[in-house]
Amino acid sequence: MPNVKITKYKTKKGHTYRLRYHYRGVDYREPTGITIANKDPLKKQKLELLSKLRSTRELQLTEQTTGFTVLKPDTTLVDFTKAFIEGSNLKGLRNYKNTLNYIEVYFKNLYLREIRESDCTYFYNELLRGLAIVTANTYMRCLKKILRLAVREDLIKQSPAKNLRLRPDERRVTKDYFSPQEMGALIKTELCTTDNGLKEASLLAYYTGIGLAEIRKLKAANLAGGILRYNRAKNNNLVRVPIKKEIIPYLPNKSGLLFPRIPQPAYLSHLLKRWAKRAGIDKNLTFYCFRHSFAINLVLSGSNLKTVSRFLGHSSLKHTIKYLEYVEDLNYDAIDRMDSFV
Repeated sequence: MPNVKITKYKTKKGHTYRLRYHYRGVDYREPTGITIANKDPLKKQKLELLSKLRSTRELQLTEQTTGFTVLKPDTTLVDFTKAFIEGSNLKGLRNYKNTLNYIEVYFKNLYLREIRESDCTYFYNELLRGLAIVTANTYMRCLKKILRLAVREDLIKQSPAKNLRLRPDERRVTKDYFSPQEMGALIKTELCTTDNGLKEASLLAYYTGIGLAEIRKLKAANLAGGILRYNRAKNNNLVRVPIKKEIIPYLPNKSGLLFPRIPQPAYLSHLLKRWAKRAGIDKNLTFYCFRHSFAINLVLSGSNLKTVSRFLGHSSLKHTIKYLEYVEDLNYDAIDRMDSFV
């Protein structure tokens, strides 16, 4: 009889448990979905359930004629991803945790066996609409790895994202740049919707480089003393950026969240494109463009690379150098546009 062992993995609140065994030349670590918290009043009952699961799995593995029977055929993608994160020691778990946030929005309570290729394609397209292509590809790679793990653990027969191709990771900046004049035109143009703080949030992002994820969590205390202070969502780096005095009167001053009504990425992208069109600007406006334009303006004004990197909250200069390359392209374009005497 195959030997099935119960292994536990430490979490912040207690321990999560998996079944570990060797079957047909492959080592499996199967999530049980059971977590025992510190001082858990149901610890005894949960341990008894774990023992029953282990016994059931051993019996299933001995049934060579019927093959491998899935222990939990109705596992949701959200639960499976949570179990993976809790039981994993990978260094890049931050990306998986961020991916989980989007999985909870777009896949909700969808079972692994119900997910189709079209669902994965829709998920990827939504990521591309609201995030930089590099970030979208990172989160999509996390999803693809999670689905491959589900295949390995026989929860599904084949990954629905197997044939989904990612767009090339262009490390050179491809977002549209908005000049101060174009930003001024946007601010003077009314949004085609009720007031949701989007115009003020866009202005703050353009002059400080703050991202959408951080904008949603801002409170008045983050703007105290004319200095914007926040922790970058991607790496938790503390960022301090002086706020331009001219924009302070435009910013909300209230208790609680400053921008609680910013739309979700899909509708936000639609609003921004309509806003740019009404302002007479023929560019692809996304919220990330404001952060991108802030960095370009710093480089154009003569700021050194370390200053730009610090204000953007980058963990390494290699993420910042792409803006120097973009400014070079702008300079070459300016030369090409000069009138010829010939």
